[in-house]
Amino acid sequence: MHISTDIGGTFTDFVIFDGEKIRTFKVPSTPEKPELAIQKGLEKLGTATLFSHGATIATNSVLERKGAKIGLITTKGFADILKIKNGMAVSCSSEVLPEFREYERTSTTVLDAYLKIIVERYITNLEAILAKKGVEQFYVMQSNGGVVKARVMKIRFWVFGGW
Repeated sequence: MHISTDIGGTFTDFVIFDGEKIRTFKVPSTPEKPELAIQKGLEKLGTATLFSHGATIATNSVLERKGAKIGLITTKGFADILKIKNGMAVSCSSEVLPEFREYERTSTTVLDAYLKIIVERYITNLEAILAKKGVEQFYVMQSNGGVVKARVMKIRFWVFGGW
């Protein structure tokens, strides 16, 4: 069974394809802990092999200013970013966006540091929920409309279109 979900502000939508027909249903969203709406919806279903998911977790975190406190370190007299420290996590601009354009590289690295822990925590929590349902493949939708394996998005979500 293939399950696709999209978390909205009011409802979390489920689309299920069992190989023959498509079914849909909604459950109330849980904004403070969005993965709980997924868990509640999954309780209505059997075992799934493939799960694809769309959400605006990162976008909402920026709009609501819920990201991590970060610091910006640059080289003296040069606008290139060396590291952005976020607690124990470090975002290095040469890894996040290895371009020579300073603004794009800086802003992307700042957002990576600001949102990394939120995205990692959310996907990790969702992976645990899905593992209990027997899900073998977990994909998340990118902002460019494509999908990528969740474990890849968890590590380098900006490289793959943000979230």
